[in-house]
Formats: sequence, structure tokens, C-alpha cells
Amino acid sequence: MGFLSPERQAGIVRYARQAGWIVDWSLPRYHAVGQDQQYLDASQYDGVLALCSKASPWLPELLRTFTIPVVDMWADYPQQRFPRVLLDNVAIGRAAANHLLWRGFKNLLFYTHAIEAKAAEARHEGFAQAGRAAGAQVQQLNWDHRIGPKGRQARAAWLAGWLGRAELPLGVMGSNDSIACEVLEAAELARLAVPRQVAVIGVDNDPAVTELALVPLSSVDSAREHAGYAAAELLDRLMDGAAAPAQPILIPPGPVIARRSTDALAVQDPQVAAAIQFIHDHFHEPITAEQVAAGAGVSRRWLQNRILIHTGRTIHQAITWQRIEHAQRLLAGTRIKIQLVASHSGFGTGENLCKVFRRLLGVTPQQYRERYMGCEPRSGSADADVPDQTDELPKMPMQFP
Repeated sequence: MGFLSPERQAGIVRYARQAGWIVDWSLPRYHAVGQDQQYLDASQYDGVLALCSKASPWLPELLRTFTIPVVDMWADYPQQRFPRVLLDNVAIGRAAANHLLWRGFKNLLFYTHAIEAKAAEARHEGFAQAGRAAGAQVQQLNWDHRIGPKGRQARAAWLAGWLGRAELPLGVMGSNDSIACEVLEAAELARLAVPRQVAVIGVDNDPAVTELALVPLSSVDSAREHAGYAAAELLDRLMDGAAAPAQPILIPPGPVIARRSTDALAVQDPQVAAAIQFIHDHFHEPITAEQVAAGAGVSRRWLQNRILIHTGRTIHQAITWQRIEHAQRLLAGTRIKIQLVASHSGFGTGENLCKVFRRLLGVTPQQYRERYMGCEPRSGSADADVPDQTDELPKMPMQFP
């Protein structure tokens, strides 16, 4: 029920096939009011998957009439006590901020529309927390359809005027991909270069938006398909009599998919910029902090202080997260063996990769892959040896970072 994204639908369908469900998708067309209540009364459901957003204000009231299990996939109506499976929007905001911070952007902007409500608030919270913890200046800009300029062209001109007065270079997170594209259009109107003066990142990694944007758009994979799968999985447990979780289940984001809209360094210090570029070029090798410093032509101690000021990370952390981001992209986008992922990401062995993933992400590489590739979990399988995956690494561009 409610208007689900294709990705959430795909996750639900994947689980439904495994569970042998029959799924009725017709309720969003009925709006379940008036005479359409007869349709509901005549139907026999075992459970309901719903997306209770402000776009469907009739839905929470309808769901309260059901005596069967309900799982909600949105956060607009927290006062309704439905079990929920939600995207971890705070973590999404942190991921976007860290992506911009690593490129040296110290002036950050979170841009959204007021109608985005709870999801955007949480994304801004994570974005602001990460930015301020790294010493960045963080601002928020909301377009409100009730009081702001009406129409897309007027809104773009308004946003272009704001960007034209902003301190540059500026790193901008749009609360979703479509909203981020508005920033790209406004930057062009303001005659600002993307990404050198204005770097832009969105959320959801929707290829119909990111690949066809004015400038190919970097985006945080929000893991909507996994959220749909997890919601269906929770509903199945509730229909079997399990107790509802006391708190919403949060689905962590996938990797940041870097494209041209953030392919720039905003670090003013040439030695720090050289160090970041050295890490980008050599992270897949067994490099040390001393080698990074030598590559930038400075001492390790000097670089340790300066890179922390500019990026919020130590040299070692910068290398590790560069490797993790690359491993995430390989795990989410290919089926190559875990050992090969480790080798191409600079971790050396599958065991090292597994240790770092467990420590920093809370999951094993195989568990991470199962979330984002639709793999059925393999009970007892070893992360470093997945026999049905390929030994070949597909040819893919080395995106920065």
C-alpha cells in the first residue's frame, strides 16, 4: 500500500518469490475510501506492507482498521505504532558529507524541499553532524512550495541567486537525486563550474536521474531494494506470530557512487592535495603513512596534522576508507570472489578485508554483498571463498576517489 519506488517493489518481489506469497498491488489505485471499502472487506489478507507518506494521508487511518500485521516503510507518521523498516537516513547524510569532506570541501550545504519532511530532516542531521565534526561550515536551504517561488524555472533562478552569493568552493547534498539535479541546473544558471566551484551529491543512485543529469551525478546508494526485502521478511515473521520489534529496523546505505559532479579536490593546501591524490592513485598497493608523506614531499608528522584539519581523517584512516569505498563498489556491483575484492582494494587478503568490514561497518563482506545484490544468504559460507563467484574483474573506470 502506498506508492512504492521500483527498488522497494523489487525487494518485496524477491522475498515474495522465495516465500511463495501472492501479493495484491491494487490498493494504491483504490485509495480505499467510500465504496472501495467493499473491495477491502471482500479481500482476505494475511499482512500488509505499507508506505505511509504525506502523499497518502488517507492510509494511516485505513491501516488502523486492520487486525492483521502491518509493516510501514516510511517515517512521516511516527505517532502511529506500526512496526517499521526504514532507511538509515542519518547514516545516508553522514556518507554524503564524508564524501565531500574527503575532497576537501569545508563549506557544505544541505538542500531539500519542505515536503520531504522526516527523511530529509534525518539526512540533514547526519550531514551536519559529520560536517561540523570535521570543522566544516554547514548550512541548510529549504524550498517550501507554500511560500517559495512557484514553478521549476522560478525555483532554479532563486537557487541560482543563493549559490551566486555563497562562499566557494561549496559542497552540496541534495536530499534525493532529483533535488540534487536542481542544484546542477542552478549552478549552470549562476555560471558556476561543477564540480570545481560547486560539487553536488544526491541520494538513491537512480540511473534514470544520475546518468542523464546535466553533469553525471554522484549519489549515495540508499539501499531501497534491501529495505523492501527486509520489510517483507519482517512481515513474514509477524504473520508467523513473532513479536514486533520495539524500534524501527534501520537499513544502512550502500556505497557512494562517484561520478563527475564531485570529481574535484577543494583542498587549498597543495601538499595535502598531493597526499590525497597519492592515496587515490596507490590505495590498492600496500602503502604506508610514511610513503604517502614522501609522495607529497613532506614529513609524516606535518602531514598527519594537516590532513586531519582538511579532511577530518588521519593518514591511516584516509587510506582505509579509500579501500573500503572501493571494496563496497566491487561488492555491490560485481560477483567477483571476496579474495579478489580484497586484492583489488588494497586489503591483501579476504581475512583482512573481513576484519576491517566487521570493525568499521559491523558486517562481513559477504553479508554486505547479500544486502545489495539480492543474493540468498549462504549458511556457513566463508567470506573469503565463495565458489560460485567469478575470478574475473570487470573492466570499470577508476572513479575518484
